[in-house]
Amino acid sequence: MLVQAIIDMDSSWATQIADWLQQLGYLRGGRKWIAVAVAFNALWLLLLYFRQKTSGASWLRSDVLFLGSLLLGVCLLRLPVLTYAHLDVDESDWLVGAATFYTDPYFWLSVDGTTSGPLSIIPLSLIPLLGGTLSYTAVRLFAITLYILPALLFLYLAVRNSYGIRIADIVVIPLASIMAIAQNLNAYNGEFAILFLTALSFYLYSKDFTGRYSTLFYWGAGFVVGMFAYSKPQAIPLGMIIAVGYLWKIWSTQGQLRPAAAFVVGGLSPSLLVALYLTLNGLWEDFINSYILNNLFYGGVEGAYSNTYSFGMIISKMLDYLTSQPEYSFWMLTGLLSFLLGVVMLLTQRFALGRYLSRELAFAALMLAVAFFCTVKPLTFFYHYQNMLLVPVAWMCATAAACVYQLVQLGSEGSGQVRAFMGRVVVPIFLIITVWFSTIQSVQHNVGTTSFIGTKYDIRSKEAKIISRYARPNEKMATWGWNTPLFVDTGLLQGTRDGHTHYHMSPIKLQSYYLERYVEDLKRNKPKVVVETFQGYSALTFGADGRGEFGLENYPVVYNYVKEHYELKADIDGKTRVFVRKSADS
Repeated sequence: MLVQAIIDMDSSWATQIADWLQQLGYLRGGRKWIAVAVAFNALWLLLLYFRQKTSGASWLRSDVLFLGSLLLGVCLLRLPVLTYAHLDVDESDWLVGAATFYTDPYFWLSVDGTTSGPLSIIPLSLIPLLGGTLSYTAVRLFAITLYILPALLFLYLAVRNSYGIRIADIVVIPLASIMAIAQNLNAYNGEFAILFLTALSFYLYSKDFTGRYSTLFYWGAGFVVGMFAYSKPQAIPLGMIIAVGYLWKIWSTQGQLRPAAAFVVGGLSPSLLVALYLTLNGLWEDFINSYILNNLFYGGVEGAYSNTYSFGMIISKMLDYLTSQPEYSFWMLTGLLSFLLGVVMLLTQRFALGRYLSRELAFAALMLAVAFFCTVKPLTFFYHYQNMLLVPVAWMCATAAACVYQLVQLGSEGSGQVRAFMGRVVVPIFLIITVWFSTIQSVQHNVGTTSFIGTKYDIRSKEAKIISRYARPNEKMATWGWNTPLFVDTGLLQGTRDGHTHYHMSPIKLQSYYLERYVEDLKRNKPKVVVETFQGYSALTFGADGRGEFGLENYPVVYNYVKEHYELKADIDGKTRVFVRKSADS
C-alpha cells in the first residue's frame, strides 16, 4: 500500500494556490481578471503596431518582448482555472486514469480511454512519477505549461517560417487571446494533445525541405504525425491529411524517395511500437474492440447512438459550431471565410499564385475541411472538440493572407492603395472582431464559488464522504454509471479499466464484450468497493431514477458476481449504492 495519496484534490500546494488567487480576488470574470485581459490585448496590439513599422526603437520590435508578452499573458489569464474543482467528467476520468496507470502501467488493461487514446492519459502520470500529487490544479497547470503555451509558440514559429513575421504577428494575436480566455480550455480534455501535436507538426512542416536535413529529421516529423492516432482516434483523419501535405511538399521540393520513405517509416513507428506492446501483453482483442470498433461506432460508421448521419445534419452541426460558443465563434467564422476565400483563389488565381502558394493553399483548405469533419462527425454537443480547430484555423488564415498579399503584390499600379487599405482597415477590423469581441463575450463565462477549492471550501459530495468510510486513498473502486468525480473526491483508483460504464449500459453491438470485461476486471483487481451511481453526470445520461432501467440487476452477468462477492453497505437517497467486498474475498 502506498503511503502518499496519488490523487488529492485538496493537496497543500493546490489549496495554497487557490487561497492565494481568491485572496487577491483574481478570478475568471472578475474585475481584476478583465483588467489584465484588456491590458494584455492592448499591449499585444501596440507591439504589433511597432513591429509592422520599419523605424523606431528596435527593442519594441524585439521577438523576445513580443513572444514573451504573448506567453506571459496567456499564462496569467489562465491561472484562475487553478482555483476550480470539478468542471468536466472527462477531466476527472483522465486524472484517475493517469493515477491508475501510474500504479499499473498497462494501457488497455488497467486503463482504457474509451474515445481518447493513451496520449490523453499517460503524460499525466509524469506528475506522480516526479513526486507530485494528481489534482485538478496539477493537471490544468500541466496543460497550460506543456500543451497550450508550446502550441502557441510552435504555431507562431511555423507561420513565421512559412509566410514571414508580419502575417505571423497578425494571426497569433487573436489566437493568443482565444487561448487565454476560452472556457473550453478550462478543464483538461482529450483535445490538448491534439492541439500540441498539430502545432508541432506545422512547425516541422514549415522548415525549408530544400535544406540539408538528415533522414532522422524526416523520421521524427513522421513520428509526430503518427502520434495523432494515439491522441484521439477522432483526430486520425487530421493526422492523415497533414501526412499527405508533408509528402506532397517533400516530393515537390526534393523529388527524392529517401526523405519520403523516412517520413512514412516515422509515421508508422508509433503504430509498430503499439503493435509490439499489444502482442507482448496479449491485448489485441481489447485494442480492436475498444479502440478501433468502438470508436468507429462512435464516429458513426455503425451508428452506435442511432443517429442519422446525413450530409444535411453534418452541415447543420458545422453551422452550430460556428456560432454557439461566444469566444470561439468569430475565430471559427474567420476560418470559414478564409477557407471560402482560399477556394475562390484556387479556382481563379492558381497560376498567379505560383506553384508554391497554390500547393500550400490547397493543403490548408483540405486540412481545415478535414479538421471540421473530425469535430462534427460524431454529431455530439461536446463543444470542447472545437479545440482541435484552433491551430488549423490559424494556419488557414495565415495561408489565405499570404496568398492575398501575393496577389496584391502582382496587381496593377493601384496595389499600393490596396495594401494601405488592408493594413489600415482590413487588419484592424480582423483584430477588433477576433480579439475584443471574444474578450468581451468571455466575461460572462465564469464559474460560481460553489466549485472552488481551498481551505474555506469542502465540496466533496455526500456520496464521496460515505464511500470514504469503507475505502482509503489508493485503494480501488469500481463504478457503475458515469460519475468520475467520485474518484477524485475519494482518492480511489479505478477498479476496472473504464472510469464509467456508458458502453456497458447502452445497447450497442459491443455491449456483451464490455459486460464480460467488467467482470474480468473485478476478478483481477478485486476493488474494495463497487458503487452504482445515478448522481451527477450519470443522472444526466441515464436519468436520476435510472436504477430501474440501468441498475445492476438489469445486467445479470455483473450483478451475480457483485451479489456473491460484495455486500450492500449504503443506499444514498435512492441514487447511489455502495457495495463493499466481503472480508472472505479480500
